[in-house]
Amino acid sequence: MIKAVIFDLWNTLIDPTHSNHALKEIEKTYNIPKKIYQTTVKKGLMTTPLHTTDDVNNYLKKEFGFNHVTREQLNNLDKIIEKDKIQVELFEDAIPTLECLSKDGYKIALISNAATFHKHPFYKFNLEKYFDYVCFSCDVGFWKPETEIYKLTLKELGLKPCETIMVGDNREKDALVPSTLGMMGLHLDRDKKYPRTIQRIDSLYELTEIVKEKN
Repeated sequence: MIKAVIFDLWNTLIDPTHSNHALKEIEKTYNIPKKIYQTTVKKGLMTTPLHTTDDVNNYLKKEFGFNHVTREQLNNLDKIIEKDKIQVELFEDAIPTLECLSKDGYKIALISNAATFHKHPFYKFNLEKYFDYVCFSCDVGFWKPETEIYKLTLKELGLKPCETIMVGDNREKDALVPSTLGMMGLHLDRDKKYPRTIQRIDSLYELTEIVKEKN
């Protein structure tokens, strides 16, 4: 029996409405080679509590030796971070789905790969009122698809993997890896890029129907 649904955040519940977000700007500003950024730096930025651009600058200097940005560049990065916080929207199926699950007594949790400054929209929309447990990668030191972050969330919920569904927009991190742990993983493919399977849904509205069918 399904007792809880675990959501991804970005591109699942919240839609970023501009493409030049802060993490991309950091890669560009510090001129970080793409391979190094993708394999080590990005993970560090999303699993370390970094509240300000000075925190980011000091972290990149200490951990990777990047030390060549100006105050003007940091000010520009500040502006992009602020844009990340406000140029966002909720998907139209987000609140109705959360309200339906909450009303029916299911536990609701979040697992989000997010830098500290990307937590703000979650609270901007008052989403926390629907959640029994919230797990941001920057707070716990793990990120998807590391199995520790799923296991931690299951422990906090007090549930077995088979009692949970994980849903999100990343096929590997939100569907395939959770499935290897015994959870039901659902890939939210809003743009219908992948073939239709039992693990792929087009809308969160389908999620509520799946939960009912499983129970």
